[in-house]
Amino acid sequence: MGIRRERRRIARRIRDELCLPELPTLQDVVDAVAAARDRDIVIAYEPLPPGCTGICVRVRGASADLIVIDDSVPVLLQALIGCHEAAHLWLGHQPSEEGLLDRRTARSWFPEVGDTAQAMVMKRSLHDNHYADQQEREAEIAATHLADLLMLSPQEHAVTRITSSLAHRRTGV
Repeated sequence: MGIRRERRRIARRIRDELCLPELPTLQDVVDAVAAARDRDIVIAYEPLPPGCTGICVRVRGASADLIVIDDSVPVLLQALIGCHEAAHLWLGHQPSEEGLLDRRTARSWFPEVGDTAQAMVMKRSLHDNHYADQQEREAEIAATHLADLLMLSPQEHAVTRITSSLAHRRTGV
């Protein structure tokens, strides 16, 4: 499938399945993904090891999944990372061997996740080039589309409405 067709397919799914408000925040996106999956998602902003900007964790037997975003990256990148990780959860992606954290690292980051629970941890790195991987490409396409929809600050709300009304104005009106 070509990239344009894939973008249209994912944009259609976002519109049809996530039911986002007109100008969603990142929390609105995460809440919509949680509702679509019928499972809570918690976002945490924490320092992550060098090279890792975001991870999502699905823990069988836990009441919620977790998205961790590196708190040292710029705010706009945090929004994109949050959308990317939420997209992984929404699309039901499974981590590849390279994307899984080893047990020792997973236990040190998430001590509450015992050995009896099965944790699937997918990590995202600024330096990795996973976009040849179908799941990573899908998540990035969805994240890019979702990030384009986000209201990133309260001031942008008014500007977006004014810009939109001017852009859709017909001559003579």
